[in-house]
Amino acid sequence: MNHRPSGHRLPLPGRERFLYIWIVLISLGFSAGIPALAEHGTIERICASDDPIIFSVEHQTRIRVCSAIPVHISIWNRAEDRTTVLEKVVIRTRSQRAAKEFHVLEELLPAKTDLDQFCSECARTERCATGDLCGNFYSVLKSKGYEITADIPLTEDHEGVAQDSNCVGEEIDIEAHLVIGDRPTVLQRKLTIEDGTVPARSSGSPTRENEARAVIFTGQLPHPSGWFAGDQHSHTSYEKDAGFCIWEWPDTMSSMISAAISMDLNYQFFTDHSFGIDGTIWNNAYTECTTYNSQHAGESYRCLYGEEVSTGNRSNQFDISHYLELPKNSDSVGFYADGCSWLCNNCRAEQTVINDISNKGGMGFIAHPYDGDFSWVDWNATGYRGLEVLNSLDGAWGAEDENSFSQWKALLSAGNNVVAVSDSDAHYTEDVGHSFTYCALPDLSTASIRTALAEGRCVFGNGPLVYFEIGGETLGDRLTACPGPMTVSIDAYRGDAVMGYLDSIGIYVGGTLRDEISFAGDITEFHGARTLDLTEADDYLYLRVQNRGAAMSYKAYTNPLWLDIDPEHGPDGDGDTYTTCESDCNDNDPEIHPGAPELCDGEDNDCDGTDDEGFVTPGPTTGLIIETDKQTMHWSGVPQADRYDIVKGDLQALRSSGGDFSSTLRSCLEDDSSDTQSRDALEPVSGEGFYYLVRAQRACKSGTFNTEQSGQSGDRDPEIESSPDRCP
Repeated sequence: MNHRPSGHRLPLPGRERFLYIWIVLISLGFSAGIPALAEHGTIERICASDDPIIFSVEHQTRIRVCSAIPVHISIWNRAEDRTTVLEKVVIRTRSQRAAKEFHVLEELLPAKTDLDQFCSECARTERCATGDLCGNFYSVLKSKGYEITADIPLTEDHEGVAQDSNCVGEEIDIEAHLVIGDRPTVLQRKLTIEDGTVPARSSGSPTRENEARAVIFTGQLPHPSGWFAGDQHSHTSYEKDAGFCIWEWPDTMSSMISAAISMDLNYQFFTDHSFGIDGTIWNNAYTECTTYNSQHAGESYRCLYGEEVSTGNRSNQFDISHYLELPKNSDSVGFYADGCSWLCNNCRAEQTVINDISNKGGMGFIAHPYDGDFSWVDWNATGYRGLEVLNSLDGAWGAEDENSFSQWKALLSAGNNVVAVSDSDAHYTEDVGHSFTYCALPDLSTASIRTALAEGRCVFGNGPLVYFEIGGETLGDRLTACPGPMTVSIDAYRGDAVMGYLDSIGIYVGGTLRDEISFAGDITEFHGARTLDLTEADDYLYLRVQNRGAAMSYKAYTNPLWLDIDPEHGPDGDGDTYTTCESDCNDNDPEIHPGAPELCDGEDNDCDGTDDEGFVTPGPTTGLIIETDKQTMHWSGVPQADRYDIVKGDLQALRSSGGDFSSTLRSCLEDDSSDTQSRDALEPVSGEGFYYLVRAQRACKSGTFNTEQSGQSGDRDPEIESSPDRCP
């Protein structure tokens, strides 16, 4: 539940159930009351107006996408004794010449006296006192007016498709065709789509001629590859609010979807109050949501359905907590009955609700933790996935949100992996899209959205976007690293066109500002890097981006990257208990680490920077003799050698080349011979000759084809090594 600071509408449908509950309360002597309505903008206008007909058009103050915009139309008869007939409501878009007509033919009965009594005794009081039957006044007023929410298409192809500013300049006429007494009357309002760089035109005093303001187009949100924007907490008219637990009547799901698309959101969780729905209603709402997805497959918006559950084993109906049930293991968790009494109190304890929803395969987020009457109480509870840090209809960060932010940091510092989100808690279309969450998704599927929220791969705030990567890890991950300097790669975007330019990016370690990047120029994007010196005391890291020059504070925070900075807990990919922090020079081989026995294998087994130390290279081979059969040869053994290579070449070519072994070598006669003799059955013909050279080897160490005789000219080894006929 989010108490609206302005713009709350007095609904028209009948509320006999409310009246029944209130009368029963009086008969039992209860004095619980109804939330005050004095702050609600629509009721203020109605109560302050002297117009015989109140014609109100409510809409979003700005849109980001030229798709379809929902408008809410309310018509009230304030005449003293005159019945007004509402014949029809007509909506036209001028450029497309499109029109919608709603044929009503409804009598709006005189309401002046009853409405005055309602305004004086109910709408302007902090709480309705016992005996002041506000519900009775409302039941009288229910037949005095008419309201409807309708979508106005701004482009021909609008559903779920991101558009540019091709609707700027569009004019929308809204007409109410009435018969007042016996006189036909047409009341008119006009909406104009204006560019986001133009300030909103003032509506002046709320008269019939200028009450509807221009809609301001602001341009799309940033959507770098893999990043999507959504809202985890909004409501629909599926709620059957008794008017007692909380007095509210949200807009339809279809109009809330249109509002989200016009505000460039990619997904939306609808979370109707548990006390206002039942299992059948829940299933109907879920079906509408999934049907929308199936009918708009491949588009840039997804609908998801959860629930806002009342919880808290407390006797006061205005002292309960709210908990968002969101799907985790599948796209549906199903309806959860809150167990509250008929007075909407003594609900199931917070821990019980958390456990129940987890056991159903869902995950939970604490809603508006510091929202006065509906604050969270049991901070010793465990098992919830996260909490709303920002819960705001207009996107403004209030004191309650700052308290939630402080609580989130305290939970992180205590080692709790708690995911933070920002939500609108919108009940009406004009409140959608001012607080939202960015999530990193491989695709726009419900499974990917669920996973990103569960893993904390999200950025929460009211507009700008920032994300990072360090050591191959990012938000939601755990970085295992050695103490010392590490590079943080950062990307940031300001949000839509009215949010001002980037002001600064803060890097927080353990909840404390460690480094900050400030911008003096008009920066809309930033892509760069900073170096952080991480220590063993550092446990988590997150980033903050802040805009400047806007009328309100636009900022966002990443969820944390968890840090494990410790030589003993650094990367150990081969399981040899030695980490790269501890100079394991090959973390892919468990036989290689500091202190390992050095083997003669061409590797630095003990990680001291030297290969195969302690192993002697065999010396030159001597005493090569060819037997009288001209085929058998043998040579003297070399100490420390356990095998030999024998090569054969063309003696005449060697002489004519001046001693070039590279071009005159003809074959490897034996490779790794285990004894000190060999045989070549091929004898040279008259005028030809062969030369033979032997090299001793041991394990990893190769000897030389050179001799110790002083008459040798040059080094044979590199020339033989370059020949294609060398021994491998």
